[in-house]
Amino acid sequence: RSLDSEGRLRLRVSASTRFPQTEMTSGRHESAVIPLLDALSDEARCIGAVNTVVFRDGQRIGHNTDCSGFAEGFRRGLGDVERGCVVQMGAGGAGAAVAHALLSEGVGQLRIFDVESERAQSLVDNLNA
Repeated sequence: RSLDSEGRLRLRVSASTRFPQTEMTSGRHESAVIPLLDALSDEARCIGAVNTVVFRDGQRIGHNTDCSGFAEGFRRGLGDVERGCVVQMGAGGAGAAVAHALLSEGVGQLRIFDVESERAQSLVDNLNA
């Protein structure tokens, strides 16, 4: 999928302003913007989606804050729960970020379900890569 003209224009306008970053809040843009970036954070690279583009030193750097945001909330709200096995419902863009966060927080076994079984399997394959 490619970034539509609206998304491309938004990225160009954001880069030409003095704002240090822009948010990519549409799921259709989160993976499509990647080819237009100069670099990716480790999380964005692993997840395969970008929801924040930071403009620094003339470069466009893609980040995914869903992963770190979920991880922080998990530590604060559920930091003392058993992490042996977690069942996750949903394997879309946010689901991918949550899955990465859960594994980084020490979940031993993660079971992923989605109404589209192919999407769940794709996420599992990505996590096992």
